[in-house]
Amino acid sequence: MSSEEISPLLGNNQANKAMQLGASHSVEEIDESHYTNREGTVEAALLESFFDESHPMPVSAELKRIQENQARHIHLPWYQKPSTFLICLLIMLIALAETLYMTPIIIITKDKVCESISNGQIKGEETICDPIKVQTILSEISSMTIIISGVISTFMAGKMGELSDRFGRVHVFIYIGLIRLLGNAAHVYALWPSTTYYKWFIILAGSLNSFSGGMYAIIANANSYLSDIVEPENRSVSFGKVTSALFATMGVGFLLASNIVTLFHGNNFAPIYFAISCSSLFILLCLFFIKETRHEDSLRDSQEAFGRRMDKHFERLMADIESAERPGLAGKIYLYGHYYTNQALHLLSPLKTLWISRDSNGSLRGRHTVILLLVIDIAYVCSTTACMPPLILLTTYKYNWQTVEIGYFVSFSGISKAVVLLLLSPYIVAWLKKIYTACTDKVDNIDMICIRISMVAIVFGISAIIFKTESESSVIGFALFQAFSAFLSPTIQSTVIKYCPKDRTGQCFGGMALVRSLTMLVFPPLLLKIYGATVAGSPEVFLWIPMIASIISVVLSLMIKTH
Repeated sequence: MSSEEISPLLGNNQANKAMQLGASHSVEEIDESHYTNREGTVEAALLESFFDESHPMPVSAELKRIQENQARHIHLPWYQKPSTFLICLLIMLIALAETLYMTPIIIITKDKVCESISNGQIKGEETICDPIKVQTILSEISSMTIIISGVISTFMAGKMGELSDRFGRVHVFIYIGLIRLLGNAAHVYALWPSTTYYKWFIILAGSLNSFSGGMYAIIANANSYLSDIVEPENRSVSFGKVTSALFATMGVGFLLASNIVTLFHGNNFAPIYFAISCSSLFILLCLFFIKETRHEDSLRDSQEAFGRRMDKHFERLMADIESAERPGLAGKIYLYGHYYTNQALHLLSPLKTLWISRDSNGSLRGRHTVILLLVIDIAYVCSTTACMPPLILLTTYKYNWQTVEIGYFVSFSGISKAVVLLLLSPYIVAWLKKIYTACTDKVDNIDMICIRISMVAIVFGISAIIFKTESESSVIGFALFQAFSAFLSPTIQSTVIKYCPKDRTGQCFGGMALVRSLTMLVFPPLLLKIYGATVAGSPEVFLWIPMIASIISVVLSLMIKTH
């Protein structure tokens, strides 16, 4: 077989390598574990991987589509050409809208609750109410909102990945932007001073945003966008840039929100007006400037696969109705109910993409590695994002922090993470690559070192608050240590995607977002419940759960075998 015959199958680099091996080596000997099937032919393996969804496409086929995408957009001006810069800009806009909205909403909700239980008691210009009772009700509202949002986000996060593969990344961004804009507006209306206080109205209005799949779905879609245009070996750094843009904007956003409140003489609603403007700009950019990166063939294949699956389910339903033993209307109601229940459960199907198939040698090592990485990711979410709601409530109770102080704290936390990701991470990864070999299809030592550094940093950060609760400086120490945990999220995502089918990256990222949403469904309400029950005595008790989870994750990381 000549180099011209090999090139379309393996790509130029692999073809050249094959020719250099000489007559004593056949093409089948080149990386057999990746490119051959049971019959031992490269051609058969390629055909099998295209039509068997349980196996990923060869890396060369993935690179071919990336190169076609780059060629398709090469004529576009810089502000429309798909790039890491453009996706970072989108993430910055949506994150800025989120943080400008999130910072004052805590204090606005607190004031609304205080007003509802004060019985008209006013001292000067301040409403008098029991702070412990306010904290208890506030934790109930927060926990119920998180539970409802978590359930909805859990189903929607995975669905966003599937929709991203079927309709494109940009269409999903537009949907997310519209939902978040409408959700924030409804939540603000529920908390407006002239609106009558109803606890469940506030909870339900605050849950509308979850129909967008949550922030994890946004990041997952951004990473899917990047996977369409960035080579596998460069994805970790690109994902890190997106995450750093998120953290930096969140940091600046909280700081900006605090300054806006000060500028508008304590008006906590002022930052929300700016948030609405950012959300509107996000939607306009997606409508008129951001170009689709999902390959046309991939869009068509995903849509056809979905259509075949739906037709199969519907045909089965019709067959069941015709052969049903239950006569009449009751039987049809039962069968249709069963059908639509299965359709609802199908929203969880992206999890199947994370259940990695056996490799060519029949080994389950890839599946075990991905499961361990997902467990570590769950511990990471529990120890960072999930513990923030009760931690912020603790600062309002223990240190009497207001919108400005909360804004400064979250800003410092976000900016410090961005600095680590944007400035330190590329140099650390480059230095590690000089020592260890980087793998594009399996976990390597570089990945595991970054993961372990992150989890150890989290352990130290949580310890700072647990053992020094009385001092406000412990919260700053927590933020500093948390900054060095920023390596973990992009590293785990870029590592897991190495094992996933290359033609279903959206579903794979959707599956990871779904796992994180499930984590946020369980841990924040649990931690808020513990905080509400212990706030009068030892409010820091809830931190022991993320502390233990972090220690366990460090141990689990030692069980992952690198290549």
